[in-house]
Amino acid sequence: MKNTNKGFTLIEVLMALFIFSIVCASTAPAFINHSKMNSESEVKTISINLAEKILNNLRKEDVTQFPSSGSKTTNYNVSNKNLNAVIVYCQKSQYCSKASRHLTINIFYHNKLSYSVETVYTQLK
Repeated sequence: MKNTNKGFTLIEVLMALFIFSIVCASTAPAFINHSKMNSESEVKTISINLAEKILNNLRKEDVTQFPSSGSKTTNYNVSNKNLNAVIVYCQKSQYCSKASRHLTINIFYHNKLSYSVETVYTQLK
């Protein structure tokens, strides 16, 4: 009679698992790095959108009512992320006058600067 038992031996299975684990171990850092980059990109996108929203709200206000120096910090919760927005007034004094203000908006996530934008608002006549 012929022996028809075909299958893998224990050594073959262990070797296959060993090779599979080497492949998984070599690709794991790439997945971790991509996950980290994805999270950073998400925070950056949220920060840019928040800064744009703040700038749009500031456009509705009278520029002559803005302070001529100092800063204002506001906390926001966007997409379950706590962000701090710091508006700095007249950081570059050469752009500040009676009818214009230089503004810098810094967005922080976990006390790390995630986005910054500068602009000059003027009083249009």
